[in-house]
Amino acid sequence: MRKKANKKEIIKIIGLSMLGIVGILIYTTMIASKYPGYYIGHMVVLASVSATFTIVIVSGIIKNQIEGTKGKQIIIGTLIILLIVINFSTIPFYMDIPNFLNNNYITTTGVISDKWTNTGRYSDHCTHITIDDKKYTVVEDSQNIKIGDTVTLEYLPHSHIIKAINF
Repeated sequence: MRKKANKKEIIKIIGLSMLGIVGILIYTTMIASKYPGYYIGHMVVLASVSATFTIVIVSGIIKNQIEGTKGKQIIIGTLIILLIVINFSTIPFYMDIPNFLNNNYITTTGVISDKWTNTGRYSDHCTHITIDDKKYTVVEDSQNIKIGDTVTLEYLPHSHIIKAINF
């Protein structure tokens, strides 16, 4: 026989749903902008969804609703650790949301000392450059960028996502 949900459980379910919805709303707001917002939006949705799953799994373990063999517990523990790592890796993107919305970018000038592009099925397909030993992410067309070019960048302070490159 199925147990009737109490008010606390209903509030928890609604709260978890709202967390995912907030992530999607931020994403849709930012996707309407140029590239930095689009990229940050992806990270926010990823973190929101993984936070929701982490909370659901942890609350289920705490309430002993998830029972099983030692192998299942190891798999669930590994999943929790993975989701927590995803959440912490997106902190710079969350910190840059106010800067993005208020158009607060940092400007710097320097010579590109390194350039590489992540490729592959699960990569971000962004070009990354290094100037003065700092790594930056170029999420727009980067065909004209070459090592040795002197450039002026406008970028977000925490995630180092470039808004504009001027040669």
